[in-house]
Amino acid sequence: MDFCSRNHLSKLDEVLFDLYCDNMEVILQSNNIVEICFAKSLLSSEGIEFFVFDDNMSFLEGSINAFPIRLMVLSNYFAEAQGILSENEIISL
Repeated sequence: MDFCSRNHLSKLDEVLFDLYCDNMEVILQSNNIVEICFAKSLLSSEGIEFFVFDDNMSFLEGSINAFPIRLMVLSNYFAEAQGILSENEIISL
């Protein structure tokens, strides 16, 4: 699956895509907003920069779960971020 696709990107997401896509990895993909918020809080508290993709699309589509929210980190922080999420029982990709 190509996680760096321009489908359904907002203008801000397009800018992030152009700047970072080659150096980013999806750490979490979920429709559970509570899980996404918890993961964002954990990563933020550890100083790991993250980017959220498809959150607007996910909210607009309602509750059919067609467009999961993607939480992405820079590749050099992927292992550390994955460890943090695993320690807190969040299953990452």
